[in-house]
Amino acid sequence: MTPELERPPPPYLQIVAHYRDLIRTGQLKDGDKIPSARQLVEQWQIAQATAAKVLTTLRTEGLVTTMSGGAGGTVVTTQSHPQPAAHRTAGLDRVIVFLDYQNVHGWARRQFHPIGTHPADGHIDPLLLGQTLVGGRRRPSELTGVRVYRGRPSPDHQSQATAANDRQTTAWERSDTVTVIRRPLKYPRDWPAAPATEKGIDVAIAIDLVRMAMTKDYDVAILFSADTDLMPAIETVYDLRQAHIEIASWSGANRLRFPNSQLPWCHFLNETRYHSVQDPTDYTRP
Repeated sequence: MTPELERPPPPYLQIVAHYRDLIRTGQLKDGDKIPSARQLVEQWQIAQATAAKVLTTLRTEGLVTTMSGGAGGTVVTTQSHPQPAAHRTAGLDRVIVFLDYQNVHGWARRQFHPIGTHPADGHIDPLLLGQTLVGGRRRPSELTGVRVYRGRPSPDHQSQATAANDRQTTAWERSDTVTVIRRPLKYPRDWPAAPATEKGIDVAIAIDLVRMAMTKDYDVAILFSADTDLMPAIETVYDLRQAHIEIASWSGANRLRFPNSQLPWCHFLNETRYHSVQDPTDYTRP
């Protein structure tokens, strides 16, 4: 049997890993400059958009910061003693993105893939999606969390799918910004003739949206889902006025809104944006 080769991670992640290792091993210290986007393009022979992803990811991980003023540049700023989120950066909205992952994945497949496409198509990188949404806000903002809510297959029913789901979760949570909340799938008696379904995901999202608004864990929540069961939670956050809430949707897909209104504000992501945040990794391979 011919052994299967693992797909290498995307180029931007390889470059991020390079600088992360230099920082964590002390070869780059606090205050040391790292290459600018233009210099990264020249040194690594990559596109400008890829260079921007490298710097954005390093900033999100708290490893670097971009300085303003005459000196300028991006410098190493490791956080040995991180401050509470509420005090990290004055003047910036703290944004947490809530992803109803099956909903996000399913609508991406409907909008941007032909019928019958491979089931692995349509996956997105939660960190990149969060960065894209926060980067599109008009107010100065920082991404403080991406929370992914999804089901987990049963290893007794679908061992391979469970392993792929676990590998995907591990990969996403390599970033401290990403948290994956999983609940077991429910299998009907006539499975596999009838598919397994998610249970409790919308409830988990609703509880966290309201609870985290009340405890002031965020200034802004961006909810990516078209599930109308979440409307009571959205209305509660809106009525509490403890935090601001926005919606995200793929262009052309259903979006959540209050009756006879265009509120809450919706971030529409088109096909180009979708492809920029895709996760192309084949997690079925060990």
